[in-house]
Amino acid sequence: MPIREWIYGVGFPKGNEDIYKARYERHNKEVLEYFKDRSDDLLVLRLAEGDGWKQLCQFLQKDVPNSDFPHENKAADRKRKRKIKTIRRVIKRSFVVLAGLLLLGVLLYWLQS
Repeated sequence: MPIREWIYGVGFPKGNEDIYKARYERHNKEVLEYFKDRSDDLLVLRLAEGDGWKQLCQFLQKDVPNSDFPHENKAADRKRKRKIKTIRRVIKRSFVVLAGLLLLGVLLYWLQS
């Protein structure tokens, strides 16, 4: 049995978004319940609310580094990547159209000769 079916009861997320989301939320509740009497053993970082080095280093009893907290896949990064992907797609299509027009021009020139 594939692991997705074992965890979620269904194969793929597409078309089963509600099932995946419900399992995700249930898992988070289960983790919080497991650690309810041991709050010092669990750190929940709320990255969207600005948590970062301070909270992590306090939890680990380490010094805060003098660098930005790494955070991949921010909404702004996703928007920028989508925009770049769209621009690349438009450029590729433009080259195809341009090549077709060039070929048509050569063909018309050849036919007139």
